[in-house]
Amino acid sequence: MTERRRSILSWAAALAIGVACAQPSSPSTRPTTASRSLSEDLTIDVGGYSLWMRCEGEGEPTVVLEAGLGDDSSTFSAQVPKISTITRVCAYDRAGLGLSDLRPGETITAALAARELTRLLEGAGIQGPIVLVGHSFGGEIIRAFAAEHPAMVAGMVLLDSSSELQAHGTFARWFASLGEVPMEGPYVLTSPPSDGRFTGDERLGSIPLAVVSHDPTSGQFPPQVEVEWSRFQSALATLSTDSVHVIADGAKHYVHADAPDLVNAAIGSVVDAVRTGEPLGSCKDTFPALGGTCVRGAASAPA
Repeated sequence: MTERRRSILSWAAALAIGVACAQPSSPSTRPTTASRSLSEDLTIDVGGYSLWMRCEGEGEPTVVLEAGLGDDSSTFSAQVPKISTITRVCAYDRAGLGLSDLRPGETITAALAARELTRLLEGAGIQGPIVLVGHSFGGEIIRAFAAEHPAMVAGMVLLDSSSELQAHGTFARWFASLGEVPMEGPYVLTSPPSDGRFTGDERLGSIPLAVVSHDPTSGQFPPQVEVEWSRFQSALATLSTDSVHVIADGAKHYVHADAPDLVNAAIGSVVDAVRTGEPLGSCKDTFPALGGTCVRGAASAPA
């Protein structure tokens, strides 16, 4: 898949229209903390079809990686090896992607994917605390999950995440002009109003939140769209009172591929904050040396 096509697929998710192997799990076969190895491939039944997940490393909190629209777990190839040296990290393939089964039906929504993630983590015996990391459409999925399971989610990292704000305005008009249909494998992206509790305005309280955005001078979007995208990213950074917002200098939409060291540092900083119970450190103390421009510092203090 070309970079442009990958990017188009992830942009599609931003519209948010309306907003080997272990045996399939059962209560008796769920892995426990004591029985886990440093590397596991799991195939978990989530309701008549199975999702594939790989976990590496050990320790808490568990980091769960959520890919963008149309991408499987391999998109995080630069994150898993590094994060597994500091804590347990799990990446999985959504239905119809990678090594996971197809699901019944013809559509995909953030709320549906969040429900599947719930069943996947239950089947894998992962109870929390967890740090959720979401790229593009994956950001909407992990926010929907957090709305349903706030006590389980101890921290979050949003990687150039989609936003419910993108359903209207300059971005929406620009995307419509492309003539693209938002798809994930065989599934059309939709978001019926009745699909779950997630409405897009849920707050995250004071959990540590890192927002990493692409460089607005990278040419990812037309200039007028970049202005609006930057505003959406800044809004996401206000979801928690303990947040940092950093621009990955020179990076396009796939910030985790273009700026892996910066993204890995962002994940690591959230993991550290969860472990210590302390607020995130100052953005300026970490990210400029890794090629980042700070927009917002920790604990609601502007950078």
